[in-house]
Amino acid sequence: MVRFTKTLLFIALFAAFTAALSSMNVPAVDGEQHGLLTEITVSASLGTGKISVEISPLINTDTQQSIKTAAQLAARLANKSLSAYDFRVSIHTDASAVDGSSGGAAMTLLFYAELSSRRVRSDATITATVEDDGSLGGVGGVKEKLDAAISHNITLVVISKGQSAFDDFDYVEYGREKSSGKTQVAEAATAEEAVKLLFTQIGTRLSLPQSAISPLSVRKITPSPALAPLRQIAQEELDSLNRTYAELLANLEKRGINLTAEAGSEVAATAFERGIKKSVSNAQLLLDNGYYYSAANAAFLTEINLRSIDLHNVSKTEFEALLDELWNKIESSNFTPKTTKNIEWATAAELRFYWAKWKLDSIEQSLESGTPVASLITEYASAKSWFDASEKMDLLARQVDGGKTVTELNARNHARRLLDSIIERIKASERLAQDAEIQWHLEAAQEECASAAYVACATDAGFAIAYANVFDESANKTLRQLSRGLENETALPNYAASPWAQAYFIHGIFNAQEYNRTGAAAYLQNALKLQSLADQLLGNTRQLEIELVLPTPFEPIVRESNETNANASANETNQTIPPAPLVTVTSLQKTGQPNWLNLLFAGAAFLVAILLFSLFLSKITSRRSSAPLKPEEALEKLDRALIEGRITERTYERLRGKYEQKTIPQSQANQKLVQSLEETPRKARKKTAKKPQ
Repeated sequence: MVRFTKTLLFIALFAAFTAALSSMNVPAVDGEQHGLLTEITVSASLGTGKISVEISPLINTDTQQSIKTAAQLAARLANKSLSAYDFRVSIHTDASAVDGSSGGAAMTLLFYAELSSRRVRSDATITATVEDDGSLGGVGGVKEKLDAAISHNITLVVISKGQSAFDDFDYVEYGREKSSGKTQVAEAATAEEAVKLLFTQIGTRLSLPQSAISPLSVRKITPSPALAPLRQIAQEELDSLNRTYAELLANLEKRGINLTAEAGSEVAATAFERGIKKSVSNAQLLLDNGYYYSAANAAFLTEINLRSIDLHNVSKTEFEALLDELWNKIESSNFTPKTTKNIEWATAAELRFYWAKWKLDSIEQSLESGTPVASLITEYASAKSWFDASEKMDLLARQVDGGKTVTELNARNHARRLLDSIIERIKASERLAQDAEIQWHLEAAQEECASAAYVACATDAGFAIAYANVFDESANKTLRQLSRGLENETALPNYAASPWAQAYFIHGIFNAQEYNRTGAAAYLQNALKLQSLADQLLGNTRQLEIELVLPTPFEPIVRESNETNANASANETNQTIPPAPLVTVTSLQKTGQPNWLNLLFAGAAFLVAILLFSLFLSKITSRRSSAPLKPEEALEKLDRALIEGRITERTYERLRGKYEQKTIPQSQANQKLVQSLEETPRKARKKTAKKPQ
């Protein structure tokens, strides 16, 4: 009875667990750059740590890595072993593709819900990336995602801490105004903070702290005179931003459209104007305080956004004409010859030229594969801005006099060594291979080496190496531990030998201050990458000075030793970090009823469990309820067993005597036994005798 009860309890728990299903409507952006909701569901069952993903219409490697990270982080939060469960992830969306990792935080919470047997509130959602340490990161298209959430009566939207400051757009205020106070927008720094917000009761109005982010304020920096040209670039970028904004408003007026109509609402228009003015003000503040690259970058990114808005209604024919025009400019470009004096500015121009070209190639391929024009507008605006920046850098290089002419071929071996180094590291690390920034600079470096632009190739490979270094050094460290490794402006003189090393180091100081101001983990990651990049560029500059005079022989990397080191490193890591779960991906057909499919799956699993239980119960019941055999029936079966050779004569005699005692006197039993033996065929007895007892 105890065994039966345990079995019954196990099957009941199995049925309930199999039917468990956690779901969330996660905001996304479609190919037309409109906000929409993507349904993500996660179900768990007892297993071995496998994750199966069903997605409509497709998935990329960024999303796969996000799923792995989400599962591992959720297991730590729930204090459960991931290897004890199997998970089924379903993603249903109307978007042309699930791209990027902005659903990482949502999947973390869904995995956590399954492992902890808790339920995330159905009127809430989250849009943020998630890192291995649990920190949440910023994503794109937050305004459009908020619009979608509000239109579907979502009352709580969680974004990463510092997202508003990072985008210069107050999403908390915008969400309140857009929804007439119905939707709360909350910021969370970690997945643990998000759990506290999203596992509250449905409809609960949370008591959220008022935004405590202070206005931008930075310590004054005094760059070396070598950075004076970059100050000129930053001022030009700021002037260009103001012109682009004026042109946008003028173009809207020509079309008979005001900013409110373009933005979709008066609230959105007000927020947009407020954001632009804040961007211009911040860029000017940075410029005045010596953060030249930071100022130029702020103006640069805002201008890309304005250009995207101005072109968002462009037709495919008009878009192709814009691409052709930019291609013509690229193909007719001529760079200022490099010298030992202008090499950094000339290389900066060349880098941005190849970044524009690489992005333009990507746009052409996407357009050819049927990607909507609207989803490529921002990419085009980026390519156009990169090309414009390359022309400005080239003009600066042309103004630098003196120096010896650089022989590009002398940098070939140095570039090949750096390129081989990062390629080998990427081959040995799945995480490095899936980092978008590292891949961006690797592919650019490969394009540059193929075009014999070896100094640019070495520089872009250096970008990838610097970012990979931070990636490896950040493993298993908290944000506090990482922040303690940052340098401040007292180290600035160390980078005076390289204008761009100095520029990126100062930009790193700015990002470190922004991390302290906003708490956004993205700023800390940027600061670490920029300081690593400054070190890499400084070393690259010194090595190039040697290579350009006397190039050293190229020595290819021996892959076997690298693989051995990589395996050793992996073994060391595996001692403390559980292995990543196995993720398998299948594609689903689009359906208008994803909820019914999920319920059908859960219901089917439940019915199967009930059926198994019923069969098990009926078997036990039949055994327990069957009446015992009568002695006469038992004797007949015993005789048949002896004749068929299934028991020995010794066993037969013992059992027959037992059963006959219950029916007839002993004398009659002995007489019947003798008679039965005489009637048994001789052949059957011989066969029985040969059988072992």
